[in-house]
Amino acid sequence: MSRVTGGSTTSTTSSLLKPLFHKDESVLGFIGVLDQAAGKLVESNNCGGICMKAGTDSKKPHADKYYTGREFGTCKHVIAKAGANFVRTGERYGYAFYLQVMEFGEGLQFLHLDINCLHTHWRKLAVAAVQNSTDQIVLNHPARAAILQHHRESANLIPLVSEMHVKTHDFACQILFSPAFCPEADKSTGEEGELFHTSASKWTNTRQMGESASVEEITDNTMFHNRIKVDKQAKALRMRHDNTSKSMAKDQEQLTQRIDELQSIYPNLDITFGKAYADLRAVGQGIFENRRTSKKDDHGVEFLKLRLRIKDAEALEGFIQSLTALELLLGLSAAGAPSEQQEDSMQRAAADTAMEKMQDMMEGHSRNCGQYQHIVDTAGKAGKKERDRYTKKIGKVKSTLSKLIQRYAEVNSVLPKDHPYCMQGELKMDDLISVDSFPWTDARAAIHLQGNTKNLVKVIGVRACMQYVEAHIKVKRNANELKNLQQETAHYIAYYKGKRENTLEALRQITLDEQARVVDDVPMTSGKSSDLNENFNTRYIATTAVKAATPSFHSGFSAVLKRSMSFFDLQIRRAHDSW
Repeated sequence: MSRVTGGSTTSTTSSLLKPLFHKDESVLGFIGVLDQAAGKLVESNNCGGICMKAGTDSKKPHADKYYTGREFGTCKHVIAKAGANFVRTGERYGYAFYLQVMEFGEGLQFLHLDINCLHTHWRKLAVAAVQNSTDQIVLNHPARAAILQHHRESANLIPLVSEMHVKTHDFACQILFSPAFCPEADKSTGEEGELFHTSASKWTNTRQMGESASVEEITDNTMFHNRIKVDKQAKALRMRHDNTSKSMAKDQEQLTQRIDELQSIYPNLDITFGKAYADLRAVGQGIFENRRTSKKDDHGVEFLKLRLRIKDAEALEGFIQSLTALELLLGLSAAGAPSEQQEDSMQRAAADTAMEKMQDMMEGHSRNCGQYQHIVDTAGKAGKKERDRYTKKIGKVKSTLSKLIQRYAEVNSVLPKDHPYCMQGELKMDDLISVDSFPWTDARAAIHLQGNTKNLVKVIGVRACMQYVEAHIKVKRNANELKNLQQETAHYIAYYKGKRENTLEALRQITLDEQARVVDDVPMTSGKSSDLNENFNTRYIATTAVKAATPSFHSGFSAVLKRSMSFFDLQIRRAHDSW
């Protein structure tokens, strides 16, 4: 259940000095505050409340289990930072929110979640419920202050859906939440949590264990996983650098190709990334917010058909009824009825809006269908499960396209013959899938170029705009990745140098305390001494060692601290050797 991946300004190894799992009482208290603020209790409503379920939450399979799952938070280095136990529930939004607030808190810049498109809206509802609650239990609980403080500090938090999962979402969700459409992000995919889960699950099977034993088993295996990642961190940083450097030339070439294509088709159009990105997000936001208002969209189509048929009404009674309905829909009074010229203008504007909205959706779904087909074609024999999954997604997208084609044909049937979007033939699925241009591409560009529009999506279409923006962001993400890698490597070396200096100072204090004792050097180890180093705080050990009275005590800790020195030196050498 690796659902949260976030960046943090704290060091990766510092998380190994504290318990992996948060206390169950703290987690349940936090979720209880959310449910109490919404007027529902976890005990009486395991499947509901404001902590909406993110997965199956049937009570039957959980009847004889206390822990029913786990939520882990990882950083982009695939190191597990914290975990929370599911207590007699399925996967709920509140568990991920708990780790977000109580573990990562301040300094969180990006939040990768498989369901962030839903979770983001839910978080707004949850915070509003807690903020506006007058319940004394909520007001007096420390979780309330933590939630509101995190809400204030995370105003610039960027929510993202992990890269592989977002490919199964619709195009509007991809525009808003995909890392591929986030220019501020680096090359992190958001799938680091899944990588940790895959790695840790190789060594862990706690189905037949009790509560405490399962927590200890998972903690031990997670610490082992984290130690491996820490040991290989220098090499991983270098591999990220090499992979990014290799993709830079290819990504820059794709961007140049996109720009040349658009300039050849629209030579007089000023296309900039900032404008294209803003216009594309506006389209995505509009479709995303209206996703659950399909009835209103259908009503808009019926309204357009009604307007276009008013002039052809044969019966006076029918004409009056149609006109009355039109006035009600437009919010017009009889005294303020539009003139014939105004009616024609409104009629054309309504037709353009309805048709272009459906065109945007068909272009976006067509792009999704092409992505899924590429995954199916490139998945080998080992990817049968993935191939079957995306084959089903293709069927769903084509079903959505069929409905849009039907609605498009209904509006097209009542358009004036001289309207640029009026198609003489029938729109088919083959006109949308794997095509270089759509039937309306030229007409749409002509309309908006003639009107000197500043909206690039309206001129070049959603698919072309998405391709251009995505190619541009790839180049930006490469630049961000190389910049961040320089900082990460510098911090990596500085961290171990600092730890080395602290340990060296501790050794000096022990030497001064013993005065007459001379400790022989311990040979450099192969780096496996990290398991001895990562279970204690060297500052605490140094202080304890200085206060100790016996020479044997001093000698033992001197040896341990020297082994720690060996590990720190080894990590620094690994960084220098890798670069």
